[in-house]
Amino acid sequence: MTSPTASQPDSQPVHAQFGRVPEALDGKLPAVAAHLVAARPDILAFTAFPKAISRQIWSGNPQERLN
Repeated sequence: MTSPTASQPDSQPVHAQFGRVPEALDGKLPAVAAHLVAARPDILAFTAFPKAISRQIWSGNPQERLN
């Protein structure tokens, strides 16, 4: 795992926003909220990568072009 200084500087807002999503869904869709909470490490894994490659991770364009 990379060190905190090498990770993307804007990862905290991403983690904070993710925390609000299951809370918002919990009332109407509790199973979806529970699934998101369980999948949190996988969903937010991209935030641990260095900023130099963050654009490649955030963008789905290469996969879209391939399709």
